[in-house]
Amino acid sequence: MAIGEKGVSSERAEQLAKVMTSAKYRLEKKLGQNLRLAEKHQIEAKELESELKILQSDLEVAFGTKEFKVSLLHKRIGAASYIKGRCWWHGKQREVQIGSIKAVLDRINTMIRQGEYGDLKIVENGDLSWSELKSDEALVEAVKDIGRARLRKYILEKLLSEHLDSDHEVPGSTPDEYDSGLDVSAHLDAIEVNTDEWYVRWRRENR
Repeated sequence: MAIGEKGVSSERAEQLAKVMTSAKYRLEKKLGQNLRLAEKHQIEAKELESELKILQSDLEVAFGTKEFKVSLLHKRIGAASYIKGRCWWHGKQREVQIGSIKAVLDRINTMIRQGEYGDLKIVENGDLSWSELKSDEALVEAVKDIGRARLRKYILEKLLSEHLDSDHEVPGSTPDEYDSGLDVSAHLDAIEVNTDEWYVRWRRENR
């Protein structure tokens, strides 16, 4: 049976239908593949975006262009008690030992004499209690600054181990230099959840 005024044969029409249907299936298959590929790339792009944000934040924290919140705690360790600084980084709690109240106050007084805290006065009473120290907002912020510097050092060394090699050291930031003015027991003592091999080595080297 012919189709159309000039009589296109049914065989030719059937052949055309088969060719076009085959082309349709090929396009549908290709479209499906491309859509799945596009979805995969979207997921990868979101993951890369997330990694980029973390990397940018790490750069800002490690090199001091971004401040981060630090909370203070007062803990007893054996017969002595120490102030500790705590923050969150990469979804984990990080904690560093700042020092005994007396050692920290000595450190702050030294910094005041060196002109680093123009708004603070020398703390005459080196035997302040924890509650007395906490009641002085300016003093608390000065202690947080010390804790923040110690946490930043920890983060910087962690990033060095991840991006360079585990033996790389931060120039001018060995424990003795870093803890100048504090007692021996106040050496950096970072604690994180899910302790790993790197951290065990880091803590041993920074005692």
